[in-house]
Amino acid sequence: MLSEDPFFPDEVQDFKPEYTRYSDTGCELYPSCLECPLPWCAQEVPGGVNKIKLSRRNERIVAQAEKGKTARQIASRFGLSVRSVQRILHENRLNGGGYV
Repeated sequence: MLSEDPFFPDEVQDFKPEYTRYSDTGCELYPSCLECPLPWCAQEVPGGVNKIKLSRRNERIVAQAEKGKTARQIASRFGLSVRSVQRILHENRLNGGGYV
């Protein structure tokens, strides 16, 4: 006897990929999911795309500090407060990074 409940059908059809329309729209980081270099989907990571964007920004901030830029110069360039730049650099040192 088949179930009458529409939310729990007895048989679920699983279509083969070649019969499924897939629109590869990518995300904010990369225009195509199929050509994305990340090992996992940014939208499935806790914090998502925003976390990846902030991580990249912080790497650029640390690189500027390594080149000898002051926190004030870096803050001006990135549109941040001096305190935010100091915090990012401090967190980088705590995580094993360093800068001159």
